[in-house]
Amino acid sequence: ELKEPFGRLFPGPEDEPSVSMSHVLAHIESGSGPVIAVGDVTVRTLQDLGRPADIALIDGLTKRQPWEGADGIDASLYDRNLSCSSPAGCLTPPLLEACEEAIESWKDSGHTSLIDIDGEEDLAPLVLHPLAPLDAVVLYGQPGKGVVVRWCDEGAKQRCRRLLGEFAPA
Repeated sequence: ELKEPFGRLFPGPEDEPSVSMSHVLAHIESGSGPVIAVGDVTVRTLQDLGRPADIALIDGLTKRQPWEGADGIDASLYDRNLSCSSPAGCLTPPLLEACEEAIESWKDSGHTSLIDIDGEEDLAPLVLHPLAPLDAVVLYGQPGKGVVVRWCDEGAKQRCRRLLGEFAPA
């Protein structure tokens, strides 16, 4: 169930992520909630297009390999820089706490956050949807396919809570 895109896929060439991301930005521009980006390529592409995410999660990897483009992610674009660890395939309390802190900071004062994860951020949307306000939008890359967009609604929150219930504590 986690292998399939959770949201709408905006297709685009893997070597030019700005193609699909440009379509994504046109699609989400009317939203009032935060733009939450998961993944180094997604975060960097938003920055390159002049619209950094309100909440960004990175791990220095793409396809579980170090990504040279990660060095181009500009942490100074964010009001807050957080870090935590969460090994591949796990959801840890520090990841949950960092996501809670970033979302609360955005809700309370509009502060943006970059969360740098030692490990992997791939499962973070499962934590983000239940925490995020309605009308937030979560974006993540689908390698070789494009960008997945999922608006945060009650259906997304319920599905993520159900899936979280299937995880063993980290």
